[in-house]
Amino acid sequence: MEKFVINPKGYREEYISNLNACFGHWGGDAEYKWGLERQIGKHTTDIMLIENEEDGVIAGSAVSYRKLSRGNTSFDIGIMTGSWTLPAARRKGCFTKMINCSKELCKDNQVPFLTAFVTETNASSRRLESEGSYMFPTSHLFSPEKVYNEKDIPAPEVVVRNQDVDRQIFSRAMETQKELLSFSYSFEEFRSQYLDRIKQTTILKIEDDYAILENGQNEIKILLLTFLNNNDFLVYQKAIGNWCLKNRGRKSFFFTTRNELASICEEIGFNNVSGYFTILESMGDATEYNKKFADLHINMGDKM
Repeated sequence: MEKFVINPKGYREEYISNLNACFGHWGGDAEYKWGLERQIGKHTTDIMLIENEEDGVIAGSAVSYRKLSRGNTSFDIGIMTGSWTLPAARRKGCFTKMINCSKELCKDNQVPFLTAFVTETNASSRRLESEGSYMFPTSHLFSPEKVYNEKDIPAPEVVVRNQDVDRQIFSRAMETQKELLSFSYSFEEFRSQYLDRIKQTTILKIEDDYAILENGQNEIKILLLTFLNNNDFLVYQKAIGNWCLKNRGRKSFFFTTRNELASICEEIGFNNVSGYFTILESMGDATEYNKKFADLHINMGDKM
C-alpha cells in the first residue's frame, strides 16, 4: 500500500541524502535551502514523498512556483524539481504518480500549469509527454572551442557587484524582456535568483548590456544575457565565448526557449542539445498553447 506525504516535517536531511544517492554529488544544506526553500511570489515550494508499508519512503519530488508575465498578462506555473526514485523502486510508476500528485498540488494552489525542464533524451520527458504535456522545444547551446577574430567584437568588462550595479542589471533585464513572456521578479527576488547563488557569479558588461556567468562542471553557464536585437545577441555571444576561453579555458553554455536565438548560435558554430519545457494543465481548462506561451523567454538563471 502506497501513500503520499505532503510537506513532511524534519525530512530535509534524508531528502538530501536520497537526492545524492540517486544523482551523485547533488549538494547539501545550502543547495536545498536555495533550491527548495526560497520563496518567489506568493507560493512556497511543496515537497512530496511516496512511501509504502514494506520499504518506507521510496521516491520524492518538489513543486516550486513562479509567475510568467507579458505586459498586462500574467499567470502562475508550478515547476517539477528535485525528483528522485530510489533504485529498488524504479520502473514501478513512481514518476508518473508524482506528476499526477504535482498536478493536484498546482490545482489546490489555483496554479493552472505544471511544467518541467527536460532534455530530449531524458526518460522523464517521455513520461511527461505520455501524461499529456505540451512539449515546448528548448535548446542547450555550447560554444565552439575557437576564438572569434572579427574586429568588431567588443571586449567584455568585468563589473564588481554593488547595489547600483544590481539595480542596473535588473532594470536592463526588465527593459529588454518586457515584450516577451518571461519570469516575473521583484528586485529582491531577481537578486536572490540570479546573483545571490550557491556558486559565485561573474558580471560582464558589454556595451550597454550585461551577462551574468556561473561556473558549471565543464563549461561557463550564461545565466542572463540582455540584448535589444538579434544582431547584438550574435555579437555578444561571440564576445562571451572569447572571454570564457581566454579567461576560464572553457566553453560557454547558453539555454533558450527561442528558436531564432538557437539558430543564430548554430550559425556561428554552437552545438545544440535539444530539450523541452513541458507544460501540463492542472485545472482542466482548454488551452491553445502556441498562443498562451508565444514568445516564451526563459533564461538559464530562471531554472532551479
